Formats: sequence, structure tokens, C-alpha cells
Amino acid sequence: MLLSNPTQNNTLKFLVFAALAIFLITQDFKKQVPIINTALAIITYPIKYMVDLPFTMTHMGQEFFMEHQQLSKKNEELEKIIAIYAARDQNYRSISAQNKRLQKLLNISNIKQNRYTTSNILTIETNRAKQVVTIDKGSDDQLFDGQVALAGNGIYGQIINTSAKQSIVVQLSDTNHTIPVYNQRTGDSALAVGTGQTNEVELTNTDHRRVHINDLYLSSADGEIFPRDFLVAKVKEKRYDEDINSQIPIILATTATDYNRARELLLIWQVKNSEITTTE
Repeated sequence: MLLSNPTQNNTLKFLVFAALAIFLITQDFKKQVPIINTALAIITYPIKYMVDLPFTMTHMGQEFFMEHQQLSKKNEELEKIIAIYAARDQNYRSISAQNKRLQKLLNISNIKQNRYTTSNILTIETNRAKQVVTIDKGSDDQLFDGQVALAGNGIYGQIINTSAKQSIVVQLSDTNHTIPVYNQRTGDSALAVGTGQTNEVELTNTDHRRVHINDLYLSSADGEIFPRDFLVAKVKEKRYDEDINSQIPIILATTATDYNRARELLLIWQVKNSEITTTE
């Protein structure tokens, strides 16, 4: 019977135990890998975050500025659109306001027999010797000396001097101005002469006995300068001049135009047809 070698037995046992140990270590390591990976991820995350931070901030900054530029561009476009519509709205309002003023100025039945344009008063010069205004249209707008100006519901005066861009208009109350008129109630003719007092004319060359307080005097078109039937003045007073012991009363009338309030005039051209034409 052969006896086993003790050295061989020990070697065999060592190999068996070594293989078993390696197997157990391998199995245990597989279980520990997820834990190790998690720990490493936690440990390295701040480092990775700090490394990526400049790139992340740069990217975010680029996106922010791109969005800001896009928003700024859109905002500028919207502001332009708003400005355009605001200008259009203001233009419509201006046209609407001008139409209303024209309707007021055109509140005279026979205006349809004339061509017309509007003009604004620039300066006013009124004193005892002179009562004139300067308006913002002239010969470039086809205005001419002697042309009639209206305001409110009556005659304002006449152009006495024109330049290319401006004109001077004399008021009815100027002492150097006279306009032929007639009494609406009686039909009697008269002359309305400026007294030098604002909103006042004197009625002359008429039968004073037929003149009553509050009588209305209209333009008669005598001389073919003024259009007919435009309101000129309303009688306010009949008085005698005691200094000269006159038997003929002074007849004073208030002009239809309130010169203290008029700021826009209507200049007219008399035409034969009934079509209304405006000039810009």
C-alpha cells in the first residue's frame, strides 16, 4: 500500500484554498464596484463642475446675449411700428380736427360758390391806426392782394400785401378799410367803415331813420370785390355827436368776426360753378 506524500497534499490544499479565496474576492469586488463608482462620482463631481463651469457660463452668456440682441431688435421693430401708427393716428386726428374747423368755417350757405383754402394767423398788430394780421400763406399758394378772408360765420377782412410764404390781412375794423353792405331787414345799402376799435365798424351812407338796433348787415358785392350775402356786422348803437350838434346819428355795429378769438382764416376765390375745391 502506497502512502501519500504530505508535501503534495499540502500543495493541493493550498491551491484549492487559493482558488476559493480568489473566487470569493472576485464575487465581493463585483458587489463593491457600484459603491466605489458612486463614491468616486461624488468625489469627482465638484472637480468636474468647476472644470465645466467656464464653458457652461460662456455658453449661457452667449445664449443670453443672443436672446437679448434678438429681443432688442424685436423691441426696436415694435417701437418703429408703434411710432408709425402713432404718427398715423396723430395725422388722422389732425385731419379730423381740420375737418371740424372747416365745417365751422363753411357754415355759410353760399360758400359753395367759391374755391377756398385755410390759413393760420402768425402775428397780430392792432392799434388805433392799424389793425392787421400776418398769415402763413402767400403768393406761392396763389393768394393775391385784395383777396377776401373769412372767419367764424362772417367776413374777416382782405389781403393787402402778399409775399411768397406770407400775407398781410387788414381787418374790417381798421380805419382805412371800407366794405359795401346792405341791411338784411330793409335791403338798404350802406358802407361799413372801420373805427380803429377792435370788433367795431361805423355804418355810413344810409338812411339812419330805417336802421334799428340789432339789424344785421351783409356784404352786398358792390364793386365785385366781396362775395354777396356774407355776414359783416350787427348794429349795437345809434348816437348823436354833441360836439358838432349833428342831426345825423353815428351808427356803430359789432363785427360778425370776433378778432380777439379768430386764429384761423378761410381765403376764398369766387368761381362761377358750384363745385367746392380746396387747395392744400
